Amino acid sequence: MAVWPDGRYHLLHYEMASVEDTSAWLSFFENLIGRGLNPELVKLIVSDGTSGLPTAMAKHLPRAKQQRCMTHKVRRIKDYLSYQQLPQQNEMGQKLTEPQARRQRRSSYQNDAYDIYKASSREEAQQRLSVFVEKWKSLEPKAVQTFQREIDQTFTFYEFALPLHQRIRTSNLLERLERRVSTQV
Repeated sequence: MAVWPDGRYHLLHYEMASVEDTSAWLSFFENLIGRGLNPELVKLIVSDGTSGLPTAMAKHLPRAKQQRCMTHKVRRIKDYLSYQQLPQQNEMGQKLTEPQARRQRRSSYQNDAYDIYKASSREEAQQRLSVFVEKWKSLEPKAVQTFQREIDQTFTFYEFALPLHQRIRTSNLLERLERRVSTQV
């Protein structure tokens, strides 16, 4: 999917692949280039954490930068929460069951993580990240460590114009399209 500087977007190519390894991405880019895509004009690729993409980008789109989807990054946190030292009460002082306390922890952690990306600049996002780490590192050390890994790849969108940020910081446009296609097939 291409996004133009004015925010318009257009689907260039859609392909179902059984794996997202380097060879699948190489084939994908070769298809686009064979159909006329100028690799020199591609500035950004937005993706989830697929491992084969960087090698294929280096070969076919050497000027493009990668933006890792911040939504995938934040949602993945739940897999690393330890849920130690859970709160016993909610904000109104009501007793929480363990499942309620876990939901509250996950929600609070994820909301704080999403707030990082609401910053108007990369510098402000880095500051918010520092506050986030300080708040959560003692309660959820593994989740914080995992979240920080390769986090700079989720800040690439700050190098582009502010009006584009909402469209290019996640892969949501593609995810919606994929849901539509899979329900119609």
